[in-house]
Amino acid sequence: MEYVVVLLVCGTGSFLNVLCGFGLGSMCVMFLPYVMQSATAPASMVNIITVWQAAGLGWRYRSHIQWKTILPALVGYFIASAIAVRLSTRVDFHVMTRVLGVFLVGLSAYLAFFSDKLHLRPTVKNGLLCGLIGGFSGGLFGIGGPPATLYFSSTTDDKETYLANLQCFYLISNAYAVVMRIVNGIITRHLLVCAAVGVAAMALGSVLGNRIFQKVNERSILLSIYAMMAVSGVVMLFT
Repeated sequence: MEYVVVLLVCGTGSFLNVLCGFGLGSMCVMFLPYVMQSATAPASMVNIITVWQAAGLGWRYRSHIQWKTILPALVGYFIASAIAVRLSTRVDFHVMTRVLGVFLVGLSAYLAFFSDKLHLRPTVKNGLLCGLIGGFSGGLFGIGGPPATLYFSSTTDDKETYLANLQCFYLISNAYAVVMRIVNGIITRHLLVCAAVGVAAMALGSVLGNRIFQKVNERSILLSIYAMMAVSGVVMLFT
């Protein structure tokens, strides 16, 4: 039953990722903690699956990568992620679940009302700050994408460069997070099997998403995801 849920959740998350560039991480942390009885296992799965997903897109747009823009964000991510991953192994599951609930409610509010209004200058300071925030939230919950998307969308002039920088950042940062989780004993053989199921589901979800990409209303889907995140966060706080 666990593998079926992983298949459905990861497939749906990947499907949403294709349609609106967002969804895999949030779907995993919303639903998988209840099935896997762990607040850290879903985050580990997101890291592993994202490495596979980002590798393909990163290779496709590799000629557009701007290392000068990416490096400050990576440095911030490396520092914060190492601390957050270690912290996640020492916090009680129920406490982590409630912290995750607060995070999901806050993140859904930010994405719904403020994400389109914030723009950053392409400075080393802003790169480090977004990397630190993304590393901490990614290390704890597997959702480190929003700060990265804000930073790279504000510091690039075209879609190809944005995708190249973002996917390169995702690839390196998530690979680093996987190594940190291995070092801290979080990733087990069972988790790797679940991740393999998730990677297969990701491939299927991506194919389906690409087929109907032009036929959906992106804003409606995003608002639905934000609403699900908020509801899931509230449930986590009071269960």
